[in-house]
Amino acid sequence: MKVNKSIVDGKWYDFEDDVKFKVRPIPTTSKFLFGVAEGKADPEAIAGSFMHALVDWKGLTTDGPNGTEVDFPFNDENKQWVLDYCPQIVTFVFQKIVEVSNEAIASSKK
Repeated sequence: MKVNKSIVDGKWYDFEDDVKFKVRPIPTTSKFLFGVAEGKADPEAIAGSFMHALVDWKGLTTDGPNGTEVDFPFNDENKQWVLDYCPQIVTFVFQKIVEVSNEAIASSKK
């Protein structure tokens, strides 16, 4: 059986315009997965899964001086801000977490 370690490095997904997110699977032992299986949503597990799985982004900008747009750099503080205030991005990322996690599981069965 071949173990596909490269999938845990993450996979790029197009969001909208020129925005892309790199998402990796969450471990099968994740509290998030157990919570979903039990029909519960643990806020700490959700946040932890998001912070673990989102490994990079491209194309996000924010307001800069004099009405300009500047790069919104990828870091833990900005990732937390996105988690707290950008529900459309959070929804997209979780859809991709499920997708890439299913790919990881499927590739390990080959």
